[in-house]
Amino acid sequence: MSNTTPITDEQYLRQIGIADPRNFKFPVFILGAGAVGSMAVIGVGKLGVKDITLLDYDTFETHNVANQMCLERDHIGKPKVTCIGGLVRAMTPAGLNLKLVNGKLIKDSITLVGTEKRVVPAMPYINGI
Repeated sequence: MSNTTPITDEQYLRQIGIADPRNFKFPVFILGAGAVGSMAVIGVGKLGVKDITLLDYDTFETHNVANQMCLERDHIGKPKVTCIGGLVRAMTPAGLNLKLVNGKLIKDSITLVGTEKRVVPAMPYINGI
C-alpha cells in the first residue's frame, strides 16, 4: 500500500521510487561512529529517517582523519558522536530526532536499543553482550 501524504521536502523527491521517507516508521539505532557508523548515520538521515540514535564512546583522533571522510582536523579530541551529530543535522531537513549517546554499549545499557528500533552494528566487535 503506498502512502499518499504529499512530500513537501524537495530533498526526497528523486528517491521516492527507491526509499520513500513517509514509510520510515521505525527508529534506527547505530552502534559506532567510526568509518562505517559515521557514513551510516549520514546516509540514514539523508534518506529521511526521522528518529536516529547514535552511540559511541570514542573521541576523534589524528589516525581517524584518513578513514572518516566527513571529519576534519578541527574535530580532533572531540567526541565522535558530537562531531558526526553536527554534520548530520547540517545535512538533513528539520524534524530529525537525533539522539547522541557518548558512552559504551554494555549489557546494562542495552535498554537504550529497545525492541522497536532497527539496529545497525557499525563496530569492529561487540564483546560481552
